[in-house]
Amino acid sequence: MRNLIIKIVVAITLCSSALVAQDNIDDVKIMTENWPPFNMMKDKKISGLAVEVLDAVLKQMNSKLTKKDIKLLPWSRAYRSLQNKKNHMLFSITRTEKRENMFKWVGPIADTSIDVVGLKSNKIKIDKASDLNAYKTGAPKNSAPAQSLLSNGVDEKNIIYKTNKDNILTSLKMIKKQRMHFFTENIKVMKYVAITNGINFDDFELALNLKKAQLYFAFNKQTDDKIIKKYQDALDAIKKNGIYNKILSKY
Repeated sequence: MRNLIIKIVVAITLCSSALVAQDNIDDVKIMTENWPPFNMMKDKKISGLAVEVLDAVLKQMNSKLTKKDIKLLPWSRAYRSLQNKKNHMLFSITRTEKRENMFKWVGPIADTSIDVVGLKSNKIKIDKASDLNAYKTGAPKNSAPAQSLLSNGVDEKNIIYKTNKDNILTSLKMIKKQRMHFFTENIKVMKYVAITNGINFDDFELALNLKKAQLYFAFNKQTDDKIIKKYQDALDAIKKNGIYNKILSKY
């Protein structure tokens, strides 16, 4: 009888632990920004490469969360929440040395790059990042591109920080109007935004590649390690079973 009671107690404990773990997974607050084609609002629905990867991860974990639970926010606001609020997750975010110990990471989701783009007709030649100090260069505030400019010798007084949710579109328009010379972002993202908004991207050119990097899901530092492991295990699983490659092939 004593052994039976012990077995029952152990079973209840294990079951309770599993339920708590599942509840924790479902308590994660998921945030993203408008950064096509990785994460974006299209036809009034959140979509994109990284969104599809996350959706597959959630299904792999049997989570109650879905794409409908993703909040689309301006980058600066989402980044503040990621730094300060437990169980908050933000994607797609570039994993950098400066951010390494600020968050907990799940990934990688995909490869990315940090690029400097300018107007062809200006005919400005940039050989190294410090050459940008002679000009005005835009970058999203609190972003990997902004960090990369600073770490490569660009003086902060020559950087125009962009904070609005359509910062890429407004920055490309500013360059066209000669209100700044360059913008720093992923060139594929800039091209997508230009084309979908009627801007001829052939008017622009790659002035400099600052960095090759990878995109991740980033979690607030206080998030339970068990949650991080479940997300990472689920991502690894969809990479092994072929779902991940099918998503990548669409983009």
